[in-house]
Amino acid sequence: MKKTPKAKTPKKDEAHKKSCKLQNELECSTKDFALDLKSWEESLTVLGVNIDKIDKVIQKTTTMPPQELSKAFSDTQLKLDRLKSKMEAQQKAFNLFQTKFETTLAEPLNTGAFNGLTAETLMQIRENVNKTQTGILANTQALNLVIEKGLEYTRKLVLLEESVIKICFPDEVDKADKLNDRLMERLTALCEMTAPSQLLQEAPPKEPIPCDPNITKSILHLSTEHRRGETLLIQLQKNMNIPLSPEEKAAQLDGSGQPKVNALH
Repeated sequence: MKKTPKAKTPKKDEAHKKSCKLQNELECSTKDFALDLKSWEESLTVLGVNIDKIDKVIQKTTTMPPQELSKAFSDTQLKLDRLKSKMEAQQKAFNLFQTKFETTLAEPLNTGAFNGLTAETLMQIRENVNKTQTGILANTQALNLVIEKGLEYTRKLVLLEESVIKICFPDEVDKADKLNDRLMERLTALCEMTAPSQLLQEAPPKEPIPCDPNITKSILHLSTEHRRGETLLIQLQKNMNIPLSPEEKAAQLDGSGQPKVNALH
């Protein structure tokens, strides 16, 4: 007669090795996390100071040129977003480790899967599991604190954004206007450089100036961006409820008087 195979019990050292390995993994990741945590806390402190400065400018308890205020706000927002991304990545890593720990050790231990081991080995596994659970909890709580601080600063920036725009918008429009004036001056000069000479009426017709591919590419790109700028200006006027001029309205219609497909709505 064939012998009925006995149910296999976990190998004596396998579960214990897993518990030690996971505990060591947690210790290593905790050391790295401690360095990151310190850096994040320092960065959040600096960002908090920046947000307070922005708030004071809005409350008119201190002054700052609009250009500096705009840069301070955008830089703070950018650094905060980068910091939040790093903390979210760390949170995902912690969640993955906890899932592996739960499925590999904690759940089997609670369901009695390791009961076939010796009392001494089982006690060591329980100690490692308890230490790992404590470490996971400590790391998670520390991470949640800095994440909440980051969310708090994000909420503050959202509340400050409208006021910052109101202060900085006129300056930004003025800068755009001045840049456009410089662009028109440059384009006028280029047109004059390439126009046929009118000094000698008897002179033969002037041949078109040969243009290498790089210059052609630059001019075509400039033309495309100029048309895109016109579209953005129309959208800006709509955003601010500024009526479009008859020329701008006409520019949004095709030959049959219908709105162009690419016109902004």
